[in-house]
Amino acid sequence: MPEWLTNLFSLTREISSKVALPIFATLALVLFLPDVPARALGILQFREAYRIWIGVLFLLSAAALISNLLWVIGRFIKPWVTQWLYIREHRKSLQVLTEDEKIILRSFIVDGAASVSANMNSGPINLLVNKDVVVRASDLSLRYTVFSYLLQPWAREYLENNRNLLN
Repeated sequence: MPEWLTNLFSLTREISSKVALPIFATLALVLFLPDVPARALGILQFREAYRIWIGVLFLLSAAALISNLLWVIGRFIKPWVTQWLYIREHRKSLQVLTEDEKIILRSFIVDGAASVSANMNSGPINLLVNKDVVVRASDLSLRYTVFSYLLQPWAREYLENNRNLLN
């Protein structure tokens, strides 16, 4: 790709919508205004003489507007897509639970406990923490090593709907 064309595309990202929109609207008016009103405004000869440059600037401003719109849409959608991918990836870890992990999770789902106390030296609770299924509720402990743990909301929802994973 020629360097001038690459520079042109990178320029469209740099142009603000506040600048590109009035330019786009003005150039659209100059390009697409019928001949009678264009003659009355005195832009008919200007349009005929510089049609190619007006068209290039029109396309450049349209590209800048579209580029800025796509960036805004991307910034708006990114948190939801990131969360969806995170949950989708972590649900896989609930498909392969050990029996000890299932015992802990049953107390949340079957018994309806809001929190579960477990020794921080316990392997199963640490596995669930590392899988981001449970989280430690507080840094305050009981007898130095027993902490409260909470089930992540996405995990609770998934396990409520798929109780067979805890059998």
